[in-house]
Amino acid sequence: MRVPLYRVEDNESRARFRQGRGIRAEGYKKWVHYNPLTRRQRESLKGELWAHLDWRNRSPTPFISTSRDRDWVFDEASRRKQEGKTNVRVYKIKVPDDLERYSRSRNCRVVFKKLTKWLGRAHSTLPCYAPDNCSWNEYLFLHDIPSDLIKDITDEWRREML
Repeated sequence: MRVPLYRVEDNESRARFRQGRGIRAEGYKKWVHYNPLTRRQRESLKGELWAHLDWRNRSPTPFISTSRDRDWVFDEASRRKQEGKTNVRVYKIKVPDDLERYSRSRNCRVVFKKLTKWLGRAHSTLPCYAPDNCSWNEYLFLHDIPSDLIKDITDEWRREML
């Protein structure tokens, strides 16, 4: 197994956990070229990435944010709780080493990459409005995180739980 990823979510999150299905992006029906070959495809991917990274954006995107930085995720969960957000929870996600075999065995396609790799594929840099402090540990899933990759869920803030 790879290093676990973490995701913080609340009742206002754009991508949401659904029992038995996992986490689905609000824009899960949006098509995006995850391996763009043309300039137009790269521009389209860049537009979706930049929209996703803009926390003020209210349009659905096909991405789901996760982080390798466990401390940042728990700090973000605490911040949301202090702001009065409801149903704040943290998910621990374990991605198998052989993602291709996993995808074939479940007849689905799981696409995830480090944010910097997504930006590289779009021939882009991090936009100036994106929070630099969390972006370098950010991983984006495209459309879905299957439920069997979600290993733990907590709404407790004791970091040793996950």
